[in-house]
Amino acid sequence: VDGHTCDTSYNSYRDSDSVGKRIDYIMYRPGHGNKSVRTKSCHLPLNRRIPESLAARLGYNVSYSDHEAVTSVIRVTDAVTGQGNSSWSKMCRHLVGKRDESVTEAIDLVNKAMIGTKHDHKFYYILAFIVLLFMATFTQLLSNSIILECGMFLLRMVLSLFGFYFLYMATIFTRRE
Repeated sequence: VDGHTCDTSYNSYRDSDSVGKRIDYIMYRPGHGNKSVRTKSCHLPLNRRIPESLAARLGYNVSYSDHEAVTSVIRVTDAVTGQGNSSWSKMCRHLVGKRDESVTEAIDLVNKAMIGTKHDHKFYYILAFIVLLFMATFTQLLSNSIILECGMFLLRMVLSLFGFYFLYMATIFTRRE
């Protein structure tokens, strides 16, 4: 990967002719005192594709983002004594333990959002059908009054706009989410 975090060859969002770029960096400033910093490891932690996503069930494999996540383990030591900071190490171990909890919570949120999107999808289809019924009802009304005809035209136009909006929301927008 050569440190590339954007437009990698395996990313589903890249252009076919793009070349990988390094755009994400991890920066650290040791603060006060005479500190030494050494990188112990650096890698791209996520899978190349979202596992078991809706897109995967439909036959498409998609990446998490247009650029990759990057993680690094660094060792900060006192340059004079060569000792690391034990309180920092304890905090890092605590955060690693919280990671699984955070990922589980994130998956739950995504699942709830997918259920909400399914409900929205059905809701917009129902609204589009109701608007279609109203439009079919109002097309049969004939009148000699120009004011009533103009009013009916405006009502049909508004119903058409709402109908197109509801169909858009039911077909395209809810599928994107």
